[in-house]
Amino acid sequence: MQKITSWLLSILILTVATSTTAAFAQSADDAQLQAVLKALGAAPLGDPTDIAVEVITKAKHSCPKVVNALRNPDGTISAVCSNNENYRIFSLNNTGIAMSCGVLREMLGIEGC
Repeated sequence: MQKITSWLLSILILTVATSTTAAFAQSADDAQLQAVLKALGAAPLGDPTDIAVEVITKAKHSCPKVVNALRNPDGTISAVCSNNENYRIFSLNNTGIAMSCGVLREMLGIEGC
């Protein structure tokens, strides 16, 4: 649990400090990512595109236009922007959070966001 908590803190710090939709591979990275996302919670309810636009914009991430947004089986939303930035949308304490997939990949070495 402490490892997940450390991961959660790392992800939240990177998400706040930083302004693909990809098929999930069956890997250790995917298992770790799924554990973190499960701990955080599903994205807010509503149309996936509307939620993605709202949460990404509120977080002031670079996303000229959300071109694709899909709700995943775990309730999170995978969103792709017109500038090829990819985000995972989830919630923490009933607040929508946009997590940059690029940050996870570059800073933490996690693939499959």
